[in-house]
Amino acid sequence: MQKYDDFPVLTIRALDTTLEEPGLSLKKLEMASVIYSALSPYAGVRSALLVLQVTGNKLAVLSNALPNMLKTVMDAAGIADIFNALLSVDTVDARSPHPRFTNSLLHSLIERRGRYVLLIKRWNISGVGAYGFKTIWVNRADVTWDNRPNQPDTIVSTLTEGSIS
Repeated sequence: MQKYDDFPVLTIRALDTTLEEPGLSLKKLEMASVIYSALSPYAGVRSALLVLQVTGNKLAVLSNALPNMLKTVMDAAGIADIFNALLSVDTVDARSPHPRFTNSLLHSLIERRGRYVLLIKRWNISGVGAYGFKTIWVNRADVTWDNRPNQPDTIVSTLTEGSIS
């Protein structure tokens, strides 16, 4: 399974499968535009990100989305302007947390210099934790951590809980 499929291909495949079961349909182009231009952040996200920013952190997103999709969703959420880096796995044709992507991520952040807070999904915490990043898992659903290695250093239920800076 070394074949790389980009995020839109995987998303459309998953949506097609999901819609097939109840007998629904949606044109593929409609799917992408609806999904990525209509997402909004959880309450308090913008203010929490601004607190992280003003306390000297640089903010980066690590995503499986294509660069243009990532920019679209961040713009739609009204938070793109807060970030110093929007990093996509598509730049290295490897899914996160594949070492090729994590190495590229580290190289990119080292070149940019500064203290970074990475906003990533749960499965990426293991990958970046293995490289020495301090990790904080925002566990909104109150689920247990599975058998992945490199458990998060800190677990919070919201971005505004405690001090994550």
